[in-house]
Amino acid sequence: MVEHIASFCKQASASLKKTAASKLNQGSSKKRKTIDSSDSEDEDAALESARPQATSETTGSVSPPSSTCRTSDKPTTSHSSNGSMDRFVVSTSERLKVKIDKALARAVYMTPSVPFNIFENVYWKHALNLLRPSYKPPSRHQIGTPLLNQEYDDVMVSAKKNKIKAAPCIAIISDGWTNNRNESLINFLLTTPLPVFFKSITPGKDKETASYIGKEIINVIDEVVSDGTDVKLIFIVITDNAANMRAAWDIVREKYPHIVCIGCPAHMLNLLLGDIMKVDSLKELRCNVKKVIKQFKNHHVPGAFFKAEQKVRYGNKAVTLKLPPKTRWFFFVISLYSLISNKAALQSTVIEEELAIDSNVRELVLDNAGFWVSVTDCYNLLVPIAKAISHVESDTALLSDLPFLTKKVSHDIEEVLATFSLLTSEEKTVVNSAVVDRMYKCCFNVHFAANLLHPMRMGKDLDQTEKQDAIRFISEQCIHLELNKGEVLGNLAAFRTKTGSFGDENIWEAAAHTTPATWWGGFCTEQPLFPIAARVFNVPITSAPCERNWSTFSSVHTKTKNRILNERAQKQVAIKSNMRFSSNGIHEPPKKKAKNPFGTYDVNSNIENVDDVVEWDESELNDSDYSVSDSEEESDDDVPLAYTF
Repeated sequence: MVEHIASFCKQASASLKKTAASKLNQGSSKKRKTIDSSDSEDEDAALESARPQATSETTGSVSPPSSTCRTSDKPTTSHSSNGSMDRFVVSTSERLKVKIDKALARAVYMTPSVPFNIFENVYWKHALNLLRPSYKPPSRHQIGTPLLNQEYDDVMVSAKKNKIKAAPCIAIISDGWTNNRNESLINFLLTTPLPVFFKSITPGKDKETASYIGKEIINVIDEVVSDGTDVKLIFIVITDNAANMRAAWDIVREKYPHIVCIGCPAHMLNLLLGDIMKVDSLKELRCNVKKVIKQFKNHHVPGAFFKAEQKVRYGNKAVTLKLPPKTRWFFFVISLYSLISNKAALQSTVIEEELAIDSNVRELVLDNAGFWVSVTDCYNLLVPIAKAISHVESDTALLSDLPFLTKKVSHDIEEVLATFSLLTSEEKTVVNSAVVDRMYKCCFNVHFAANLLHPMRMGKDLDQTEKQDAIRFISEQCIHLELNKGEVLGNLAAFRTKTGSFGDENIWEAAAHTTPATWWGGFCTEQPLFPIAARVFNVPITSAPCERNWSTFSSVHTKTKNRILNERAQKQVAIKSNMRFSSNGIHEPPKKKAKNPFGTYDVNSNIENVDDVVEWDESELNDSDYSVSDSEEESDDDVPLAYTF
């Protein structure tokens, strides 16, 4: 009735119409839901629930805004033949704008290759205007400076609080890289044991000498300690095996004697592959392999015929031909694998007369007794090293695995060389010498100690000298950690003989079904040996996490974003790498990993000709004649800091 008097009745007086309209507005305002950010204690819940509703008297229909919004207090009224309805004006509170700005900026940082000026594009502006007409997206300056700084600070605070300060021990891993502007960068990650990106530095005018590298590593240690971490929790530093890095270790150990410095075994194994490929016979084979693959990679007609033949012969299981890079010797093994996998398709393609196949390539591909035998033999020679690299770069690799792997690689290569016809006797001698030299420099005392403390291996992969080196390392750690050396070594004897506190058979049955870190943490936290065991099984074996982090850098500092400052690039990399430790992180399903074509070694198997662990000599515990000796210096002066694998 009130609405009729206010809007439609022709006989009502003007004062009566005014009174009815006033009552009608008061009634509709009570039904309308409004939100004011200043009066809301929990705006998130209010924003989610606020939807404008049409009154029951309204005969028309209106679709409420699909997004959460604030509505104005003064609706505009429009008339129709059937009545009137409220029109709501979508607005955005300052608090909500801040939240949207942060979310959009975070999405930019977490998406590869997205420029900071993305929301200045007219199509993005149009799309955002449709979603929320009153919202103004942040500018590239806001995304690249204040929002970036705030997000970086939030993520780093979360990483330090939730991971670094709660870590059982910390490893510092470092590696070098060159960006698109040919500027050198040095990366520093901390493992907790999950890798946490800490910082990157740009040497600039400074030469990457041992003193410079050592000073920067010490700066990282000091920064971690200044954040409230006990310096004794920093256990190990892992770098590559370049001469400047090895010399930098002495600088670090001079200030912090308790910190162990080792080289990356994956880098050393790649150097071994490089040494083997320097042999003249293999150099020639590598040139022929590249020549064959380039014939189908660089010529579209032969390439199209080859792909068609692949589809016919292999279907969805076809393997792409891969060119070997210049220095990443591991991928040369993958090139050999891709060539062997496509032998039938290659031979079917080169016999096509209408294709302009190079005569040398055609001759090589059809040479079953020469070229293909050499390719297969070379693959069999190199694949033991590739399998070892694959294992040490995996997330499950342990320090205790390396003594087994080095002996296994040496054993397998020796077997292959015995029947390898491609190399001369002099070349075989060169290969054997390279294997002995690199495998000797691969292992350190910490690896021997980890193997000795592994509940499944228990030093089975060590000879007598290596066992003594392991005990020497444990004795030194007792001094650094202020442990009772006598109790620790006595506890080690009980562990090795499975007596005393380690006499319960039930705990040894569990060793085959869990990791060494979990085994020691679950059953042996009261043992004097536990502080040392907890350290050696909670650190990585390689600097591979640092190497993988460069892919994040390359997705941030692209060819189209080559003007981005290194400081901003570092902050964006830190956000992308450490977001999983932040409360703002969103759980993402794990990415499907590419299958390894040649597999890895089974580290649970045994090596022949190694002293058996049962023959335990109590005299090994007498460490009075032990003296600390530095590792032999690496003579590879030409190994670059940014060596990649």
